[in-house]
Amino acid sequence: YEILSGLVGSEMCIRDSDKSDVSNNQIVNICNDLTWNKEIKQIYFKEENIKLTKKEILFIELLLKQNEQTHSIKGILGYLWADDEDNIPEIKNLKNVISRLRKKLPSLDIENVYGFGYRINLKQ
Repeated sequence: YEILSGLVGSEMCIRDSDKSDVSNNQIVNICNDLTWNKEIKQIYFKEENIKLTKKEILFIELLLKQNEQTHSIKGILGYLWADDEDNIPEIKNLKNVISRLRKKLPSLDIENVYGFGYRINLKQ
């Protein structure tokens, strides 16, 4: 693993240098039956569109932008609540978003990296 800075605001990110970047493709295959359309920001399970909240969309978008990275909690909170100046986000807000995503999309592999943050694991 190599450590990179400046990729999510001023936060540090851990990157597995052996994994490829998926940013050039419009459709990202997350796992067998789960795909993400980056252009229209929608996720599909077996070609059925799954309704997501704005924060859920932003979270998936962030994780998939640089899927080989572990994103810090502080960086994720800053990204998801960047346009919400009146509300100071807390970790419980992020955990709520992740919990809802895991219920809606059980095959979505969001990994908690203890003491640092979250990453998404693509299964192909």
